[in-house]
Amino acid sequence: MTPEPEKATVEIERLRRRVAELEAARLEQLQAVARTEDLLEHSETRFRNVFDYSNDAILLLDPDLDEILDVNGRGCRLFGYTSRELQALPMSTLFPGDMARLQAFALAVVEQGYGWIDEVGCQTRTGDAFAAEISASEVPLTPERTCILVLLRDITEHKAAEAEIRASLQEKEVLLREIHHRVKNNLQIVTSLFDLQSSRSDDDDVKAMLRECRNRVRSMSVIHESLYRAHDLNRIDFRRYVTQLTEELLRSFGAANRVALQIDMDDVVLDVDQAIPCGLIVNELLSNALKYAYPGDGQGRVIVAVDVGEELKLSVSDDGVGLPADLDVTQSPSLGLRLVHSLVGQLQGRIDVRRSPGTVFEVSFPLRVVSD
Repeated sequence: MTPEPEKATVEIERLRRRVAELEAARLEQLQAVARTEDLLEHSETRFRNVFDYSNDAILLLDPDLDEILDVNGRGCRLFGYTSRELQALPMSTLFPGDMARLQAFALAVVEQGYGWIDEVGCQTRTGDAFAAEISASEVPLTPERTCILVLLRDITEHKAAEAEIRASLQEKEVLLREIHHRVKNNLQIVTSLFDLQSSRSDDDDVKAMLRECRNRVRSMSVIHESLYRAHDLNRIDFRRYVTQLTEELLRSFGAANRVALQIDMDDVVLDVDQAIPCGLIVNELLSNALKYAYPGDGQGRVIVAVDVGEELKLSVSDDGVGLPADLDVTQSPSLGLRLVHSLVGQLQGRIDVRRSPGTVFEVSFPLRVVSD
């Protein structure tokens, strides 16, 4: 074979191989494109199913143009339109009473990227109104255009359940107030019986005992009276309670003109379980001070103070003659002091006594947080 034909044969073979390589590369590219298209189709189908089968209504909105770009099946059923009908409607058709609020909300979503409204008014095709909560986020459509993806949930049943719960709670609150009112009235009858019995006795010791019993019952009656009048049935304004209680004790002992009373505490809120034993403790300690600290017609000052830190510290102090040196307050035969120790135990607290000058009883216990 001459050199020229041989050279041509080699070139033809090289070109044939090159064409085969290009065909293989093209086939591989086509297969890659087909795989990519399959993946995109699968992804689009998957996310379309998520969109269409969501339990919440999903709307794609363009607030600048007042357009509904897309809506899922739940949104169509909720508003009573077809998807095509909704896409032909302005947004104001669905939210006739809240458009100004929604437009401000849309601006906030565009600025922050997301947002939430707890309740917005909506209207169906038939004119029926319902309440919905909205969660939204900004979604880019093109480099130059963004829209808002809105998840809308009908909260009509939720609001109805809330209203039912509120009505039930209100009914229970009315009943509880009535119970406190009746307990207060019954306790007042008991105090009146003590007063009546005391007026018929000529024995000073019996009168003193009846007065002590009356004051103890009255201290509990004041709590129920406060609860009956309170806005919150679990929150006792302890300063107000102590002020009323101590003023009544001063009148009961006829000591208002010779013993000055000082209430030294900020506004303190206690629950019922702590307020009642605290009130009884104040009743017993103040009664002891009024009976024993100022013999005869002695004058002085009694201070009831509360300091709130990690614990609540309640103190009752007087500048009177002080406790007898041989008195062990932990083993006292006095019913009042035994009652105080029992109440301190109920509060899981402790009691300290300082004897000079005068007498200071200080009760400390963990303060239970009262929710608003």
